[in-house]
Amino acid sequence: MNLFSKKSKKGTTTTTNELFKTGGIQLFKLPLVQAVKNNPSFDGVPVPALIRECLDYIAFYGLDLEGIFRVSSPKSRLDELELMANSEKRDEIVFQDAHEAAGLLKRFLHHLPENMASLNQHILTQQLKPRFEQIASECKCNYQNVCACQCALQLKKLLLQLPTENYYLLGYIFRHAHLIIQHESSNKMGLPAIGVLLHLMFNLSQPLVKTFLLNSISTNVCENNNNNSSEANEQQQTFITTTALFDVVDFKP
Repeated sequence: MNLFSKKSKKGTTTTTNELFKTGGIQLFKLPLVQAVKNNPSFDGVPVPALIRECLDYIAFYGLDLEGIFRVSSPKSRLDELELMANSEKRDEIVFQDAHEAAGLLKRFLHHLPENMASLNQHILTQQLKPRFEQIASECKCNYQNVCACQCALQLKKLLLQLPTENYYLLGYIFRHAHLIIQHESSNKMGLPAIGVLLHLMFNLSQPLVKTFLLNSISTNVCENNNNNSSEANEQQQTFITTTALFDVVDFKP
């Protein structure tokens, strides 16, 4: 499987020696910027190619699969996939079902140094994370609806200050999660279920996860304003386009 990995001019997959020139072939348990260098996407998107392949596989075969991201594949199988992902056999990975792709993706994120509090690191950076959490806590929008206030715009400005690799990985994951939620009727993975996973995966507060999820793309929301004229007491509908937090990410499932 090498949909996004680099290829030579003749169309063949990059050799092991060429991979070592970019820093090695290991993918798991590396800082994100190094993982991107070791497994680059051919189109230059700063997300490891294998991670995009996992997301693509789930988008094609797992959106309606009940319990996607909740049901676990056997540990022995995930160990095998991780071993291949960290070797020259990475392009030979073939998933048997979408649960395997989801499991490998979760394992990559779990071992990402930027997600390990014990290493005093964070995907939002230690410097910016408190500000992210503060802004999310100040949002007064309904928990089940998109953020239509200034908080989303402030979060967007902070996101654009992150390292490019961090921003793009968050964008791909949260826009993919938004897609999963849209198929809740079949996969049984709605906002609460996906929210808990992302909360644990990235060590983010629930308000921040909610805002990242629901504002991952722009949405037109209706704002009702009361008309208190003497002739009639009607409601006027005003539509607002919400701030898309990850619109810079060209996510194409």
